[in-house]
Amino acid sequence: MLRVGKEPPAFEDQGTLVRVTLAGGIGHDVFVRFISDLPLQAGRDVNVLLALSHLRHSSSIDALRLGGLIQRQPVEAQEVLARMATELTLLEPTRRTLNKPFPTYRLRAGVVAALSRAVAYHRRGIDGMDQKIIDHVREYGFITNRTIQRIFDVHVFAVRDLLNDLRESRILEKIGDARGGKGVRYGPGSAFPK
Repeated sequence: MLRVGKEPPAFEDQGTLVRVTLAGGIGHDVFVRFISDLPLQAGRDVNVLLALSHLRHSSSIDALRLGGLIQRQPVEAQEVLARMATELTLLEPTRRTLNKPFPTYRLRAGVVAALSRAVAYHRRGIDGMDQKIIDHVREYGFITNRTIQRIFDVHVFAVRDLLNDLRESRILEKIGDARGGKGVRYGPGSAFPK
């Protein structure tokens, strides 16, 4: 179910009765595209998928929380999170918990941008991706959708959502007469950092 963008089943234990609820509707297409771009082994790892599914709705996760989701001990859950942070480069530990045995993790900025609409929250404000885009515009005077795709190696839809966020916050604005396609360029907006 997770591989088609649906929420995992919800289990409710009432002693002698266990109720499983499956969410209806279609899956989230952005999440499906993101999963399909992962290395094959990671895209089929239920533990990784459950962690990513949780992080679509919550800004952080730790080994205790993931252990409950994947029904493993915290030590085993920590191994999954550590692999997602180092091998797969999907997560990063928060600064405050970096030196703890079970740090709290969050999605990296590039992953949040790639998941775009699939994430219920956004860490907006000037993050690492935004700063690179701003630096590029300062140096060259403009940026395009394709340039951002190449710089960050993200899907066209993630770039579209990122550009929309930057336009809504007036950091960037469309320049020129192009209506769509390769000719659309974005330059400094009224809130572009000095």
